[in-house]
Amino acid sequence: MNLRALWGRAQRRYRDRLVLRLLAVSIPITVVLVSVMADRASDTVHDAVQQELLIAASDTAHAVERWMGERRSDMEVVASLLRGRPFDGSAAPLLSQVEKSYGAYDVVELADLGGRVVAASNGDRSFDPSGDDWFRQAAGGQAVVSPVTAVDGRLRLVVAHPVAAADGRTAGVVLADLRDESLAELLSSADYGESAEVLLVDGDRRVVVTSLGTSGPALSVRSESEAAHRVVRDERGAVDTESFRGEQVLAGFAPVSRLGWGAIANLDRDEALHEVSQERRLGWLLVALGALAFVLFGSWFARAESSFLRRSANTVLQAGVDVSSAAAELSASSEELAATTTEQAAAVTETSATTEELARASSSIA
Repeated sequence: MNLRALWGRAQRRYRDRLVLRLLAVSIPITVVLVSVMADRASDTVHDAVQQELLIAASDTAHAVERWMGERRSDMEVVASLLRGRPFDGSAAPLLSQVEKSYGAYDVVELADLGGRVVAASNGDRSFDPSGDDWFRQAAGGQAVVSPVTAVDGRLRLVVAHPVAAADGRTAGVVLADLRDESLAELLSSADYGESAEVLLVDGDRRVVVTSLGTSGPALSVRSESEAAHRVVRDERGAVDTESFRGEQVLAGFAPVSRLGWGAIANLDRDEALHEVSQERRLGWLLVALGALAFVLFGSWFARAESSFLRRSANTVLQAGVDVSSAAAELSASSEELAATTTEQAAAVTETSATTEELARASSSIA
């Protein structure tokens, strides 16, 4: 039997028609309800995750700005301690003490206005700053933070402060190269997901440091994400974007204004909306179970109704049969009565004829 015949048969059967109509009404309504609820849940979770990411990015940006402010204060304190006697030989012990005490520097050094290093806390990590623009600004009497660069696979980010001679004029510059590890420790704890990542980008959108690390050398990776483009324009917010790793993520971002950097917090989109996906799958499972329940209930109900209708039909049919039988019996009785009446009429006619004949005989005798 082909599908057309089966469908025609189903349409002709009351039970099947009832089940199909129940499904035709219930399933679309259930599907719409599941879709609306899943979409609302997705929007709610999406917005909540983005808000959490924005908070993580903002916390990191504030931590970096606060930490950089502390490092500049460190150099200001060192410069004040060396004021009036920058080159009397007392600088080296002071610089070594500062490096060990704070643990935030690879090296702290004192240079004259020509960039020649006079004293350093760590001779192996000492470097010549004379060719850098930021050093000339510091030598000109300004406290500065250098642009971040990569040297021998490590970051170089320098905080510098001018040191005054006894007459108040700038005589040298105290400067400190910040430790990469100290900068990484500032990243907000990425404990909101297995794929969570917090990173800092500089004004050129180069990844300065990230909680997950990179496979390339320092500053070799540039982020083209929407979050990176917007955060270096001093914007704050959250977006759906593609990370510098090429993954679809939800991202929160906040500027580190004093450095011209940006803090970005990412979370893989699939992970962020995992609970919604599970709820959506559960919803479709409930739709399937509901359809099955409707089929079973509809079949039971239709079977009960069919049985009732059959009993009613049988009762009516039996009543019809009884009526027909009674009618047949009545018809037979009527026919019998008619025959009896006919016979009686014939007898009356015969009696009448006999009476007339007797009358004629009487007249003849008379």
